[in-house]
Parts: sequence; structure tokens; C-alpha cells
Amino acid sequence: MKGAAQLERIDTLKERGTSLLREGIASQGDCCFLFGVVDNVANPQVRVIAGGFTLLLFPDTQRPQGGILVQPPFAYYAVGSQARHIDIQQGFSETMAEVGARALPGAVADR
Repeated sequence: MKGAAQLERIDTLKERGTSLLREGIASQGDCCFLFGVVDNVANPQVRVIAGGFTLLLFPDTQRPQGGILVQPPFAYYAVGSQARHIDIQQGFSETMAEVGARALPGAVADR
């Protein structure tokens, strides 16, 4: 939380039996965090959890490489040779482009 002096433990991930993605924590502005996790889902999903954070659920077969990059209303990530994004407010996801092997989310521009 903003202004906190100590770390806060988030037991929700353990309770769900999910695993946090490497580089899977992203900030959404000044208020909230998004956590990218691998879960038993068929497609990427968004789950808002009480307490001011959001889970981005990814199936193991679509596990993002290089973490997630957030510029609301989207979270950007790469899977294989595809650059993808998911709408963090509505949950829609799509492939934006084929960019070649070993792509990583590195920057987002609104131009």
C-alpha cells in the first residue's frame, strides 16, 4: 500500500494454489498492483480481488515470458513469437502481432 513502512503478505495466491510468474508483479498507477499468475484456466483472465489488487490468470501453455507490462487499460506480454495484451477492466485479450522468437514486453507508446 502507498506509504507503507513494512511488507504486506498476500496469502490469496497460496490459497488459490497458483504460482506467481517470474517478473509477474506490475503497478497500475499510484494505487494498485497486478499479479500475473499461472492457473488452471483455458484462456487468460482477469480477477479483481478485494484489497486493491488484480490477478491476471494465464494457462501454463500461454505463460508470458519476460513478465508483464501495464499501461492501463491494458497489460502487455509476450508468448513465444507473439506480442499480446489483455484489457484489465474487461478481460478481453488478443494477439497484436507476430514479432519473432523470444519477444519480450519492453515498452509501450500511445502514439
